[in-house]
Amino acid sequence: MEPYDFPDSDPGQYTLRAGIGEDSNTRRLVWALTRMTGYVGVTNLLGGRLLSDAGALEPVLTYLTRRGLLFYDNGSALHSVAPDVASRVGTYFAQAATTVDTIQSAMEIDHQLSDLEAEARAKGSASGSGFLYPVTVDRVNVWAKGLAGRGFALVPVSAIVTQTKQ
Repeated sequence: MEPYDFPDSDPGQYTLRAGIGEDSNTRRLVWALTRMTGYVGVTNLLGGRLLSDAGALEPVLTYLTRRGLLFYDNGSALHSVAPDVASRVGTYFAQAATTVDTIQSAMEIDHQLSDLEAEARAKGSASGSGFLYPVTVDRVNVWAKGLAGRGFALVPVSAIVTQTKQ
C-alpha cells in the first residue's frame, strides 16, 4: 500500500495507491491475491497514504468483504481510517494495538509484549505486529512459551476479528 513518501519508498508496481482509481487498485489487489492460496485476509505493508484516504480505501475493503476476507491493520499508519471504513462496509477487521519492535531491543520488545497482555486482560483480546527481526522472533518465542501459565492463548488473527454490518 502506498506510503506517504512514495515514490521514495516504493513497494513495487502493484502497490495499491490513493488517486489511481478503483479499477486500477482492484486489478492490483487481484494480482496480489492470485499469487497464493489459503489465506484468510490481508494486511498492510507501509500504506500510510492509502490508509488515510477513505475514498481510496473503501473500494479495496469492499472487494475484500465481497470475497469474505479480513483486513488486518498492522497499526503502522498514524492516521488510518481503516476502522471506520471497515465498519461502514462490513469488513472483518482487526487492528494491532502496537508494533512490538519499533525499538529493536529485547527489553523494549518484552515491555511491549507485557503491555499487550495487559490490554488482552482488560479487553478480552489484543493484537500486536512486528517484523521478522532476529530479536523479535527470539523474544516472541520466549514470551509465547509462558502464555498458558499466565492465562493466555496465542491465536490467529481470524479468532479475534470483528465484523460490523453496514
